[in-house]
Amino acid sequence: QVLRALYTEHCEGPEALEQFESIYGFETCAKEEFEWVVGEEGVDKKTWTLVEGATPKVASKTGVRVRDARTLSEVLKSAEVKLGGLLPEEVIALRLVTGGMHE
Repeated sequence: QVLRALYTEHCEGPEALEQFESIYGFETCAKEEFEWVVGEEGVDKKTWTLVEGATPKVASKTGVRVRDARTLSEVLKSAEVKLGGLLPEEVIALRLVTGGMHE
């Protein structure tokens, strides 16, 4: 249920579309950040599972030049994630907190 909670908070919550300036200097919102990390079609909302290979959604000014544009599937297969024994939901949370939403 962690994935569902992350999705709900970032994509359906009361502040999901509230714009803010990221640490990289571009305007974004929680929903755009979630779609950057997981992909616009990255969550199957019937089963609340991740969709393999979903592509990060690049919104108008998401700082693509200064960010890691790998898909979540690629990140989950990385040596760092395997070494850390991280769950997919932990990787999502880490990418959200260290991305444009990080202060």
